[in-house]
Amino acid sequence: MINSHKITWSRIQAVLFDFDGVVVHSEPLYEKAEMELIQAMGLKIPDDFFHHNKGIGEDAFYQVLIDQYGAQKSVAELKQWGRKLLKEKFRDHLDYVPGFQDFFHWAAERFQTAVVTSTRRDFMDWIFAHTRIENVFTELGTIDDVERGKPEPDPYLNMCERLGIEPAEALVIEDSLLGLHSARRAGCQTVGITTTIPADRLAEIADGVIGHFNQLQAFLERREYFREMV
Repeated sequence: MINSHKITWSRIQAVLFDFDGVVVHSEPLYEKAEMELIQAMGLKIPDDFFHHNKGIGEDAFYQVLIDQYGAQKSVAELKQWGRKLLKEKFRDHLDYVPGFQDFFHWAAERFQTAVVTSTRRDFMDWIFAHTRIENVFTELGTIDDVERGKPEPDPYLNMCERLGIEPAEALVIEDSLLGLHSARRAGCQTVGITTTIPADRLAEIADGVIGHFNQLQAFLERREYFREMV
């Protein structure tokens, strides 16, 4: 854990998870599907394209392809094409991030839990219906619930209101810089997980950084023990 002293552990009432890269190991599948689509259209993108566009919503991603790289299709057409490619990969290969399930089972007995994702609700529903991923969360927040997505604070402010907590009572786990900016702007406490971005980059924004969920659980368990001793 890096800079863990910045987190007020005693205030935590809920754990809010980003979905892609935090709950599920989906980023490589997204990149494969999106690269197939990009190559099929003959678009030229920079090497760091996926890094800079990680965490933005589906519509926003396809609008970037249109505005900046000359895709000759509408957002609706690109979305339909992209989802077809994604579903082919997700159906057989989507799986949980290592350690998530054990941590979740532990955390769900102590805190409210929620997903806060830039994915559309209908696609989340499809994932829960057609892959091994289950909706076991107290609440599910999607891009459809807010006018402005990440990195704006709206997604996390919306979820805190739904859970009946103050933003500072939420511990947000994110793997993207855009997601961390969103959570910080909302006033939440933040932990970055290094599933896609190096720890030093996450530490520039996050209150704490972990490489695996067992690190976060061990730290929370120690805090829980000390509270019981007081």
